[in-house]
Amino acid sequence: MAHAAGLTAKPLQAELRDLVGRLLGIGKVRDDLAMSRTVEAGLPVAAVGSLLKHGIPESFVFAAILPKRTYQRRRELKEPLTPDESDRTERVARALALATVIFDDEERSVRWLASPKPEFGDRAPLELLRTKIGTDIVERALLRAYYGFAA
Repeated sequence: MAHAAGLTAKPLQAELRDLVGRLLGIGKVRDDLAMSRTVEAGLPVAAVGSLLKHGIPESFVFAAILPKRTYQRRRELKEPLTPDESDRTERVARALALATVIFDDEERSVRWLASPKPEFGDRAPLELLRTKIGTDIVERALLRAYYGFAA
């Protein structure tokens, strides 16, 4: 584990925000409100490409975020993602960022996200990221690991 238990949430929040900005290819984000505005306005389509470059499987991206043809068309026309597509993209980046902070290894984090887990009903955490409640479940499990609580 990369961090000791007992750290305050604020440094974790700042670290995650910076990492999410990097994973989405949008750079530093000042605060959560700024991220919310960016997502509402539509992330650049390159944010999806960035997730792919960071190892998130194409099969998941093109099933859960947006269809491959839509992605290709948006890339050609340099159109941003819709707010809904942006929200799904940000959720995946946030989960990958949190896993990366915990495991201190991006490849290991992607493997963890893509592998079925008994605590998730033998579903992969990535599958749960399709919904807000599923994302909350994955984030709580990751935070328990970060703070050293048993699952």
